[in-house]
Amino acid sequence: MTQDPSNPEFVRRLFPAGFTPNGLFPFQTYRTPRADQKGFLSGGPETAPSVAVFLFSEAFRGVDEAMRRQVLDMSLSEAKKASRSTSSDKWVDHQDKIIRMALWKQFCALPSLPVHLYRKRLSIGSADKLGKAWLGEDGQNRWAAAVVDTTLSFLRRSKIESLLISGDTDIFNPFLLSSKIAPIVQKSPPNQIVIPCRRGVDAMAELWAINNYIPAIHSPIRDTPAHPVKDQALIALAKQSSHAVIFGHPGSRYSRMLAESLKSAGVPFTPFLIDENGRPVPKASPHAASRRS
Repeated sequence: MTQDPSNPEFVRRLFPAGFTPNGLFPFQTYRTPRADQKGFLSGGPETAPSVAVFLFSEAFRGVDEAMRRQVLDMSLSEAKKASRSTSSDKWVDHQDKIIRMALWKQFCALPSLPVHLYRKRLSIGSADKLGKAWLGEDGQNRWAAAVVDTTLSFLRRSKIESLLISGDTDIFNPFLLSSKIAPIVQKSPPNQIVIPCRRGVDAMAELWAINNYIPAIHSPIRDTPAHPVKDQALIALAKQSSHAVIFGHPGSRYSRMLAESLKSAGVPFTPFLIDENGRPVPKASPHAASRRS
């Protein structure tokens, strides 16, 4: 069998029954959260074997993290059976979003896949392995709509919104982050969130992405947490981003370096100054500024 992903025969052998959610082609998802939900464990992102297994594992997100990770290593039938033991309303109500997030990441792992789907070299297969809610014509139409919409969005490379959210590692105020980025993402909804680190602002950004089922693109800027930030990594980070939000303390060296890289790359960004207590630094009023002058 040819190993060339651009060859239609390659993807047809990967998905012999058409493009189905149970097709086995692994893709990376999110990092593993720490028990205190204030950061992520060391190591790379978790890997899901298929869209369907990822969906079933997400039934345990925030309910039983150990079980959620176990499900990722189960067969399709085992994962489906396990998901029946929990009844998270959020999981039931947001299955479409979860599936679209998983499709995006599977496309990232195999970029030729959406091309073959768009050119109809690979048909859209059955959604019946996703469970009762996906049976029949309505379920199939939901699956087809998710595949088609995600395919079209992924192939519009010049219009992909990649929002970089980063900042100092000792800032952790999820409510503040959510409130500050809300108007930004409402104006330009991101297709994916670019995240360099696993602590502080970056941890909040990934938790926000998880809660909103938005794909995360991990782009490390250090070899290890003890190593300094690499200039070339910051340049690469800027190239991956269409716009950015920076949360940093006044005088933060990292925030300054990141802002300079973004400026050099012509990437627009919004900075937020945060004090040592994790609160926004008040903006100086015009009257105060005139008194100082």
